[in-house]
Amino acid sequence: MGQAGRRALALCAAVAVAVAAGCGGGGDGRLTKSQYEQKMRAEATALQASVSNLGAAQGSLTTLAAKVDSIKQAFTKAANDIDGLSPPKDAEADTQQIADTLRRFAGLLGSVKGAAANKDTARVQQLFAQIQSAGQGAAQASADLKKKGYDIGAFNG
Repeated sequence: MGQAGRRALALCAAVAVAVAAGCGGGGDGRLTKSQYEQKMRAEATALQASVSNLGAAQGSLTTLAAKVDSIKQAFTKAANDIDGLSPPKDAEADTQQIADTLRRFAGLLGSVKGAAANKDTARVQQLFAQIQSAGQGAAQASADLKKKGYDIGAFNG
């Protein structure tokens, strides 16, 4: 996998900063700003770790096919976790945008696995380009969260 593929997956991890799981928060059942920020940072760290394991796949489509499945699962889990999240009211739309993007990433990663298993380098590169493009909406949502004063850690941009 080339530099562009690694950058695309790094973007996936960066987008995941707005992923959070759990419950708690204010009297209305929503997470407090602090709880939300903490959960986003923790989830981002977990997703970044899953993507970093992909470095071992460099140059080997067979290894990529094996590694990408666990990354897909991590993104699927993160997207599902958002469904149960009660973010602060001003973070709702941004959180939904990020959840939708994570689901798109997971779907594209499933296609990457198939293309890599078939040793279709051109298709793998095309899919990584799609992943990078798909991340734009979530990048905007992350930037919006930052403007609203959310500290989302290392991925604040």
